[in-house]
Amino acid sequence: MKNIYHSNFINHFISKVGDYSFGIYLIHMYVLSFCVNKIFIDLNWLLRVPLVLFLSMLIIYVCRRVFPNISKKIGV
Repeated sequence: MKNIYHSNFINHFISKVGDYSFGIYLIHMYVLSFCVNKIFIDLNWLLRVPLVLFLSMLIIYVCRRVFPNISKKIGV
């Protein structure tokens, strides 16, 4: 049985989070205050953390695709 810590998925995910970390740092409070606190009010904090991480990474991914030059300049 393959060890879960050595799987390709885990390594790829951690690498992507590291790649997006500065952007996550910049926008996570906006995602938290708008999306999670206004839309998903009654979520447990154990569900908020992955939701904020996923939504932040999704926003960064879209911004990198739509505005590649601007995202390179600001480091997102």
